[in-house]
Amino acid sequence: MSHEIRTPMNAILGMADLLWESPLNADQRNYVQVFRRAGQNLLALINDILDLSKIESGQFALDRTEFDLAELVERTVEIIQPRCQQKRIDLVADLPPEVPRARMGDPLRLQQVLMNLLGNAVKFTERGQVTLTVREGPRADELTFAVSDTGIGIPGDRLQTIFEDFTQADASTTRRYGGTGLGLGIARRLVRFMGGEIAVESTPGVGSTFRFHVQCERGARRAAARAKAAEDFAHHRVLVLDDNATNRMILRETLRFWGLESAEFGAPGEALAELAASVRAGTPYSLVLLDRSMPGADGFSVADQILAVAPGISIVMLTSDEQPGDGALRRQHQITAFSTKPVKRPELLRILCAALSRPPAGEGVEAAERARGPALPCCGPRVPVLVAEDSEENRILLEAYLKSSEFSLHLVEDGAQAVEAFREGEFQLVLMDLQMPVMDGLEATRRIRAWERERGRKAVPVIALTANALPADMESSRRAGCDTHLPKPVSKTRLVSAMREWTKESLSGSGPEDILAHVPAGLEEFAPTYLAKRRGELAVMRQLVACGDWNQIRVLGHNMKGTGAGYGFPRISEIGAALEGAAKQSNGEAVEGQLQELEEFLRRVRLMEPEGRPAEVVPGGGEGDEPGSGGGFPLKVPGDSPKRSLGEPPGPAGSNGLPGGPVEHTCSRNNLRCS
Repeated sequence: MSHEIRTPMNAILGMADLLWESPLNADQRNYVQVFRRAGQNLLALINDILDLSKIESGQFALDRTEFDLAELVERTVEIIQPRCQQKRIDLVADLPPEVPRARMGDPLRLQQVLMNLLGNAVKFTERGQVTLTVREGPRADELTFAVSDTGIGIPGDRLQTIFEDFTQADASTTRRYGGTGLGLGIARRLVRFMGGEIAVESTPGVGSTFRFHVQCERGARRAAARAKAAEDFAHHRVLVLDDNATNRMILRETLRFWGLESAEFGAPGEALAELAASVRAGTPYSLVLLDRSMPGADGFSVADQILAVAPGISIVMLTSDEQPGDGALRRQHQITAFSTKPVKRPELLRILCAALSRPPAGEGVEAAERARGPALPCCGPRVPVLVAEDSEENRILLEAYLKSSEFSLHLVEDGAQAVEAFREGEFQLVLMDLQMPVMDGLEATRRIRAWERERGRKAVPVIALTANALPADMESSRRAGCDTHLPKPVSKTRLVSAMREWTKESLSGSGPEDILAHVPAGLEEFAPTYLAKRRGELAVMRQLVACGDWNQIRVLGHNMKGTGAGYGFPRISEIGAALEGAAKQSNGEAVEGQLQELEEFLRRVRLMEPEGRPAEVVPGGGEGDEPGSGGGFPLKVPGDSPKRSLGEPPGPAGSNGLPGGPVEHTCSRNNLRCS
């Protein structure tokens, strides 16, 4: 069942996702959504039955690895959050910052239990909220979890059977809500495997609470460093305005952990009175955390009232559902930043640091770096990848997935062709389907490894793609020489992430010569100057983010979008387009992410002058100042140093060969004031 069903499901779901990303009218989008949802439900059923069969056959085993508890919780609620947004119910994650984050256990199986309980809670809740609570147990090696909802509840006579296989609260549940009745049975088995137990309390019409505990000892390594923000935030106070008492409590504890004094209110009237009193007393608040939607009150109108009684105060709006047009509303009502509920601690810390003019430190930076995920492709030669896949549909899918990536695919249809192609070509990665005609993927991998050993070659990474999901299959692929194992159906995101992970050494190894090889003829000597200008603009945009000047970021992004590819740096054009779009929406988090991508790209392609000196910065004419865009063309005049734009008199040399350095020059040509 695993192979015969998963193989076509891979093509169906993959093509559905690609179709969803294409231009569609309203009817077409509805049709695609129907078969996407149906396919995902079928896949969930397959996975449940496979899990059950693995457990009952004795083939099930837990992993034991170190993981970050806070990251696991945040990743889980992030997956569930879109369903809550669709139903307009609140999702609250309550993990006190004092609970040690580094843990030992099986994070994937723990997340599977949480996903099942949270998914059920959202499914059976039409209004109100779903809450995930995490605490350390009576012993340091124990964690307790509770998932509560305000949904339909479970009748008392069904509480004892709800964890049995293929059982639901009543027959009408299946007709109305769907599902197989397997999820809770599997969850109970997994919890017991992890040394714990699960129980439920419920009142029909009021809601349910599922509680469980697991053995999950503290990790050996230190958890991410606690943010030492007490000194930075010493003279700042924060006012929290949210009608949800649980949210207020979580925010209060988090702010206290960072050394911030706070006051919490559930209604606008009380909060406005407190703000006015603090201004009169000469002890004003520095920032307000404002819920967007409260009973009888709109967050934007409340923001106007806040600014009326406390001019200049920073306002961070907390929302469960960002909507089109929010960027314009944010500017109109002078909102400093948006943050989506449930708020992630690293994101909140970063916002607070920016709003209170402090550079983020400690766990906020580390977690933010991790949250950005794998770097997007840079310019330079494409990474050659050998793909062995007998299914035509899946070959088409892989080509569609990767057509805009940094990977170049060579496709073959069976293992024998794969071995022959590998011997004749130069590949940096192999995607190997394990079940193919003529020669299967396991034998092909064995022959590839033998050929490498005979010639003393470094082993090329092999990623096994298979519809067989049992542990024995994974062990077989490992023994054959595969480096990792991706079960079908595999999503585009997961596939690309794995491919980048296994080729990052190749990607990061691109040197200046590789990059210069892709610069158009005649522009080679200008490439260092072009890149140096981007470094100067990067520093400027970091300052612009802090003061919320999204229009200037949009201008700089637009300039990069229009010039990068012309210089042989299409990645810069991609980043510029993303910056322009994010700035138009006043999306600070997205802008920060793209600035990090730009910084990483510039770090990897730092070019040197022929004599070994760093490239210098050329001031230009503002938006559109690159060749072909009507601005100052960066021209190297023989005998002149530093470089300058045609017709521009040389100035006194500063630290970069120009007065004031790259930040000041970029500010100047974009009519920005620097201090």
